Amino acid sequence: MAVSEIQRNNPEIDYVGQEVFAELGFTHAVSAGNTVYISGIAPLRGATVERLEVVGAGSMPEQVSYVLRVLDESLTALDLDRANLVSWTVFTTDMPELARCAGIFKQWVGNHPPASMWSEVTALILPEMKLELTAIAVR
Repeated sequence: MAVSEIQRNNPEIDYVGQEVFAELGFTHAVSAGNTVYISGIAPLRGATVERLEVVGAGSMPEQVSYVLRVLDESLTALDLDRANLVSWTVFTTDMPELARCAGIFKQWVGNHPPASMWSEVTALILPEMKLELTAIAVR
């Protein structure tokens, strides 16, 4: 695949500002052929790295719901939907607490559950963050 066939996209959705992607040196979504890779979605909002705030600080259910809403908006902005999602990886600082939110994930995916991997990590970019989710979808 030629580099010219790879598309990078930071869709205008209710998430972090464009400057955040530029300051941290990554793209929200990269399409290579029919595969779309969505960068880690964190429970964050803010226009710049200095102004980032954690959504739902202290609440795993609120953070899970927010991250899934951003994933939904990301898929829609890319002309995809939940049925196009083939895989996701969830990184968490508290596996037992994340496991108690399994019902939120189950309800969100409905009849189209992706391949999934959950992994506990010691820290994320801001200490109040409890999870981050990365996803892969296919057109």
